[in-house]
Amino acid sequence: MPDLSGAYGRELDATVARAQKLAEGGDAEAARNAYLKAAELALRYAQATSNAAIKKQRLERAQALKARADAVTRKPARVQEAKQPTSGTEEADADREKVRRLITKSSVRWDDIAGLDEVKRDLRTAYAMAVAKAPEGVKLSPSRTVLLYGPPGTGKTLLAAAVSTSLEATFFSIKTGDLLSSLFGKSPQLISAVFDEAAQRAPAVIFFDEIEALAPSRDREISAADSRVLTAFLQALGGFTSKSDAPFVLTIGATNAPWQLDQAMLSRFARMVHVPLPDPECRARIFELNLDQRGIRSQLSSRELADLTDGYSGRELTQVCEQAVAAAIRDSNPDLERKVDEGKDALDDYVLRLDRIGGQHFRDALKKIHPVSTGASLRRYADWAQRQGG
Repeated sequence: MPDLSGAYGRELDATVARAQKLAEGGDAEAARNAYLKAAELALRYAQATSNAAIKKQRLERAQALKARADAVTRKPARVQEAKQPTSGTEEADADREKVRRLITKSSVRWDDIAGLDEVKRDLRTAYAMAVAKAPEGVKLSPSRTVLLYGPPGTGKTLLAAAVSTSLEATFFSIKTGDLLSSLFGKSPQLISAVFDEAAQRAPAVIFFDEIEALAPSRDREISAADSRVLTAFLQALGGFTSKSDAPFVLTIGATNAPWQLDQAMLSRFARMVHVPLPDPECRARIFELNLDQRGIRSQLSSRELADLTDGYSGRELTQVCEQAVAAAIRDSNPDLERKVDEGKDALDDYVLRLDRIGGQHFRDALKKIHPVSTGASLRRYADWAQRQGG
């Protein structure tokens, strides 16, 4: 099914961007025509989905673009030759361009994520209440903000991506640590730009990984720069959650350390969902996804492997599989190193052999990869949830 990476979506985004630039440059008539073309594309885009809720969002965007076309001609046009774009306009354009680079295409589906049935149910309920129509005469308070917390490597990013896929939504995947380190000093403006761009591309999902980097607790001393970033984040998030008629933007934060988050930020999240380590059934499913469904045979069953890996996260289980497969390939291809030494041409025609992966391959991998989470750290999540009333 077409989505924002499809033909209509790409042309629509490009047309809106062109209209914005024309409007900022003072060419009102050309901007109006571009907005009208964007509205027409949005109507076609709405017809490209059979999902009633998504169609409604896209039709609303078409109406908004038509309104913008009318509005732009009511503003006094600036003469391009007489006045060049200000540095502020150039900065805004640069910010939008940086934000657009955060948009990714998600193909992750719910079935790609092993276990976590209760977490999936919580997330589905959250966005279903926000998108679907409420019963007649009933006013609901849908969740447009969700915090996923739990040990590292448990699939929080995959869950956010699956929400985006199921909604056919624009997916902004933001590694907040990278955002702060590479764009220090610009972060407050960029946070606002992210939410503005998401509203333009609704329905949208904004995923903030390591969200504690953007919203550290003020119970401990934080820098003036961190304080400005936190304030900008709270304002942007508050503006979206307080307007029931705002474009549908679902904000998902993820953290391995929820106790480091500022209390004001925690209060902005309507739902806080614990993403735990995989249980035995879930671990078995992860091994099936990494081995059986990829045509890789193992001497140990997925259930036997699950019994050997208590306390491992999903990411760590995947790493165990990768280590075991690599070791099995080395054993199944004793001439592989010689072929590598012969050069690329020799490898181009070489077909790898892969025998059944032995139990020793897995045991050797488990000696190299150890679970990060400890009993004490897991108890801390439970204690924190209890203090939050969860």
